[in-house]
Amino acid sequence: MNRSYFRSANLLGLSLAIAPAGTANANVVDDKKVVAIIDHAAPAKVDEMQRSANLQRPQQHLRELATRPLYEKIASLRGLRENWDGPGSVAPSESAVSGALRFVSSLSPASPLPEISPAGDGEISLSWRDSSKFIDVSFFGETASAYTRVDGVVKKVRSLRQFYELPSDAIEALIGV
Repeated sequence: MNRSYFRSANLLGLSLAIAPAGTANANVVDDKKVVAIIDHAAPAKVDEMQRSANLQRPQQHLRELATRPLYEKIASLRGLRENWDGPGSVAPSESAVSGALRFVSSLSPASPLPEISPAGDGEISLSWRDSSKFIDVSFFGETASAYTRVDGVVKKVRSLRQFYELPSDAIEALIGV
């Protein structure tokens, strides 16, 4: 089957850019030739990669399904207006929404999902809590401040953007290491 676009693949360090010989349009690729060349180059490794990809897809899909409500809730905060929580309350800024969305996208697959809550001062908080830990990541803009209490030890972090920037004991408490 020919495709009317250029196809390039880089598998196992083997770069391919293939167009059928004698074609006037170098942007046409024969998929069967690409597959044959890849299979010939490293059939065992390709099979191994395919098995690995097949095992990872359901896990990735389940995580995407699990985090979709978080994304939707954070995105819905764009609809809040000034005075939403009473006189003088402030709606979250677009940069706070963007920062929180980026942070959620960086969550470890092993992490439980946080509670999402807006505050009247325009902050968006992501929090996890149980008897041994309290972790709060609060966005006023693109970056967040975090307050963590794990086994009675309190830590504060400023200007974090992604999950892995939390204190290591907080990450370990969340993912159960």
